Amino acid sequence: KQIDSWGKSPSRLGIISQTTQTRTAFIEFVGQLVGMVGPEIMEMRLVNTLCQVTQAQQEAAMRLARRSQLMVVIGGSNSANTRHLVETCSSLVETHLVERADEVDESWFAGKHHVGITAGASTPDEAVEELIARLRSL
Repeated sequence: KQIDSWGKSPSRLGIISQTTQTRTAFIEFVGQLVGMVGPEIMEMRLVNTLCQVTQAQQEAAMRLARRSQLMVVIGGSNSANTRHLVETCSSLVETHLVERADEVDESWFAGKHHVGITAGASTPDEAVEELIARLRSL
């Protein structure tokens, strides 16, 4: 929407990604942007600053989600990293976000035998361990 307010398309464009964006979201954004300002651009610089650790974590979560019937993501609901993990996993399998192990609803697991767990980057190890203990108790 803000691009519409530019009036005239720029001849030079620089794009730098937010470090917690998924690779797919970044590529889609660049495609939309280029489609909007297209032929007028004579020079474009694209800098991929996506965090390699974040990318690896998202890819690992996707691999796990493909082998699971349900995913539980533990982390802060305000964390962009955690939200991207939820988006990534939910595109493949039923996914629930919890901030604490006591938020787990036993009904989620009816008929499910393969459950995957992943956590946001800043989620304390203790929170993950509590989640694992909670799931084992079900």
